[in-house]
Amino acid sequence: MKKAAALILAAAIMVSCAGCASFLEDEYSYSEPHTFQDKSVPSNAAIIVEATDYAGLMQSIVRFVENHVEYGVIRVGLYSGDIEADIPAACMEITNDTAIGAYSVYYIDHSLYRVVSYYEISLNITYRRTKEDLSSIVRVNTQEELQELFFDAMENGEEELTLRTSLPRQSGESISEFVEQLYYAEPERVVFLPAVSASVYPESDAGGTVPMGDRIVELTLHYPNSPNIVRMKHDMLTACVDLMMKNFDDAEGGSDAEKLCSLIRSSVNYDSNRDAANVHDSSEEVFTAYGAVVSGSAASDGIAMTMKLLCNRLGIECWVVRGRMDNVTHAWNIVRLEDGGYYHVDLSSPEELVFKNDVEMADSYWWENSEYPSCQGDSLVPDAPPVTVPDDTPAETLPLLPEPLPVIGSP
Repeated sequence: MKKAAALILAAAIMVSCAGCASFLEDEYSYSEPHTFQDKSVPSNAAIIVEATDYAGLMQSIVRFVENHVEYGVIRVGLYSGDIEADIPAACMEITNDTAIGAYSVYYIDHSLYRVVSYYEISLNITYRRTKEDLSSIVRVNTQEELQELFFDAMENGEEELTLRTSLPRQSGESISEFVEQLYYAEPERVVFLPAVSASVYPESDAGGTVPMGDRIVELTLHYPNSPNIVRMKHDMLTACVDLMMKNFDDAEGGSDAEKLCSLIRSSVNYDSNRDAANVHDSSEEVFTAYGAVVSGSAASDGIAMTMKLLCNRLGIECWVVRGRMDNVTHAWNIVRLEDGGYYHVDLSSPEELVFKNDVEMADSYWWENSEYPSCQGDSLVPDAPPVTVPDDTPAETLPLLPEPLPVIGSP
């Protein structure tokens, strides 16, 4: 008799352990069958085994939200705290103050029932986002990952991007500044500077301060053309730069920086009228390296961006300086030459090509000195012979673009 009772007890333990195995493995699972005290909860609701304090309660609800669970049940046995007060507080905190909750949850309805030796908390979560929206969120842990994420998006003309990060200062304004830095740092990868609109979850406080810690940032990138055209123009720019570099490789005399200056001056016409208008719009080709390299004409920004692009190809340190010349918006470059010194060079200037120091530039130019290297060396006049560019570039080597090119807002 005792032996039979022991067997029955062992079998009962095995069944109960089998039911808990998936809980221990995956933190929660779908239970069937199970009789809930709250009759409105579906029988396939997700179940968290146990929460013993407020932090565990928060963690359990967040796990539901991250997996887009609509109906969930939390079992609470020994609990350190006031469970009746903690449930609404946790639901409110998750909805308003956590990244995943503020981004995806509209409302969490909750009920608490006593079941002999434990409590059963039933949750009904209403979402403002789909499960696909949650699965598309990209986790970003480092500045390098953030940089590469944006480079990939802008190369392919991606218009929507949602990321989750704990990196500091990820507000809409700071992200726009970050994207602009990438544009001027890698003009071959970022052909056009997109306008960026951003929503941060949880939102900034009343003073506009971006909360620290985990956040979700939802971004929309606005380009002057459709994603397909952005990608095609990226390919066109790369192909044309390859041809320019072939002319560079065939040139003789002078340093690499000097030969690049000569190559750009012989390849690109300066559109002084666009600078004289004193209106800068990076969405227009004339202000981009694409306009300079592919169309052969550009304002000072496009010419300076071309110098930066070609210097990147050769591993030469170079900056695009954005300032003013004779009180008109203007762009030029600072480049590090082989002597180790830093020099200004304005390839859109009609004057003789000269590498200048800060003092010489200060007569007609203004720039934010603290943002760029100091240029203290004596001025240099390049001795590289002009680089000639052949007019018979084979058209079949370049990718074709559809005509006319559509712009944002066109059908």
